[in-house]
Amino acid sequence: IQTQIENLLRERFRTIREAFRHYSGGGQGMTIEGLLSCFYDCKMRSVELTPHLIEQLFKATLPSKNHEPVMTPQGFVEVLVQCANLKFRKHLETVKEQLAYLIDKHIKPYAGHDAGIFQRMAYAPRVRDVLDKNSNELHAIYELYAAADQSTNSAQENVSTINIKEFQLFIQHCNMLDETLTELAVQQIFEGIQLSATEEGLGLGDDEELAFSEFLDGLVAISVYKFPDPFVPLHHRLQNFIFSIFAGLRDYWNRDYVSPQVDVLVQMLQEKLI
Repeated sequence: IQTQIENLLRERFRTIREAFRHYSGGGQGMTIEGLLSCFYDCKMRSVELTPHLIEQLFKATLPSKNHEPVMTPQGFVEVLVQCANLKFRKHLETVKEQLAYLIDKHIKPYAGHDAGIFQRMAYAPRVRDVLDKNSNELHAIYELYAAADQSTNSAQENVSTINIKEFQLFIQHCNMLDETLTELAVQQIFEGIQLSATEEGLGLGDDEELAFSEFLDGLVAISVYKFPDPFVPLHHRLQNFIFSIFAGLRDYWNRDYVSPQVDVLVQMLQEKLI
């Protein structure tokens, strides 16, 4: 089996190499943003292969916590093999068949192609810089709301991703809903984030959760939706929007004792807003 996979990789070497070069920006390592861009561009999302899994696969390829968080070409190949197996093992018997299908039907036709206006905006360097500078607080917010829905057994067990109820609750607590950003608009944004990563919409509805990376995409989308002024650069609009989120959540949760997790979050937000 190993020999068959190695032969396949040699046959598809140029396609894999060009994909890695594109999503690594021509460098020797690929960031999580690069891998997610590949995932979205190549329309890989399905119930079997979610952005949350992509995030986990990326972390598993990193040599150690002391290294820069970038993935090597070998790590990229390993992730492709695992993605192919996760996505197609119900339909294709061998790993070679799974990998060949992923490369031929997803990587080759879609990698490096125009992903659309939103993806270009959301993954622009200055936009990512804003998200990176606020990543600790955004992670803490995400983790709090990922465990907010306790309405079903499934929701209680799934505390690592955010569903539509939790996403809408987050927006409500931020005091962001108005005549422009309605609950229907929030739901459409939630669904649109998932739709962008599927092939012709296939798989939408199978996976009703947002990974952290998609949560960030949602923030970018809402900042565009709520503050559409084209004369203000998006990274400035996003930064102002994020600070509005921080202020709204601080005011909402700054009340009687709720939990240690909430207390830590309120303290983080307060320090950021000073």
